[in-house]
Amino acid sequence: MRSRALPTLVVGVALCGGCVDTGRPASDGQWIGTPIADRPAPEPVPPVEVEPADDAPPAVAEEAAEAPRPTAMYLGPSGLPGATPPAEAEAGGPEVRALIDEARAMARRGDLDGAIATLRRAATRAPRDPAVPSAEGQIYQHAGRYTDAAVAFRRARTRAPNDADALYGEAFALLKLGRSGQAKPLVEALARLRPNDVQVERIRAAVLAGGGDVDGMLAARARIADKEEGAAARRELGDALARAGKHAEAAEAFREAAAADPDDARLRVRLGTALGLSGDLDGAERALESSTRLAPSDASGWRALARVREKRGDLAGAEKAMAEMLKKADGTAADAARLERLRAAQADESGKE
Repeated sequence: MRSRALPTLVVGVALCGGCVDTGRPASDGQWIGTPIADRPAPEPVPPVEVEPADDAPPAVAEEAAEAPRPTAMYLGPSGLPGATPPAEAEAGGPEVRALIDEARAMARRGDLDGAIATLRRAATRAPRDPAVPSAEGQIYQHAGRYTDAAVAFRRARTRAPNDADALYGEAFALLKLGRSGQAKPLVEALARLRPNDVQVERIRAAVLAGGGDVDGMLAARARIADKEEGAAARRELGDALARAGKHAEAAEAFREAAAADPDDARLRVRLGTALGLSGDLDGAERALESSTRLAPSDASGWRALARVREKRGDLAGAEKAMAEMLKKADGTAADAARLERLRAAQADESGKE
């Protein structure tokens, strides 16, 4: 089964709030700007239902919000970064930094052409400074021009092949263009530079998923869950396992997530759904009953509980769950119709007796 990440995926370099973020290592080794590990994470994959409704929306949205631009370009290296000796990186002075800040301010105001022109001026003053094309890549990326962003980040890497921010930026741009295969060596190089960085594992998971490597993606998700405290990473791992059809393993991940956040009713819905799909209907019913106690106004728990009871042949129990849902939660016309079908099915069963 091919598993894809959502926009999810969505890691990236945000300009609005990130416009002042150069993401550069300073000469004393300190990190300037937002570290990669503190940037937004990909959105979790939605949970899988026991019996998804016929009119359910598509499970996973397209990774890229737009089609690749037709601009001809060279995307990604043929091998790992650093195979070709790069030009020696030379940082520009205060004037160049001021021009970069001015370009970011223009981009925040929506003046993309002015921002790029200002960076061109900076480039003439510091032709070997990687911060200039890196800032250009961030600006293009925020504008959704991923082809241009990839080119700019590649120029930054030519000047500083071990620049983690440029590696990350180019890999993300390639991912948005649907070129996961070309992003993969960049992410692997980034992982060698930042072996314990959770956000690197996140973009690696997205790249592997985009390339159809489900097992690799799941392994990356498991590493993230091992490194992070709390329920979020375990929930994301469970979602990914469920998408891959590994429902028993997904249930275990959701169980651990629920233990970390026992008041999250939606985690109980995920757990009950995974247990139901793995064949443990008793465990599924217990988990879903607990979800309805925690959040009686949440329709998703009642719906899933009704499905599990119906699967085990308990039509009366399924009817009761749907009736309670329509009383306590915001039910739909489809829910009301389902309740009527359950009542009709019970009537048929009684007639046969």
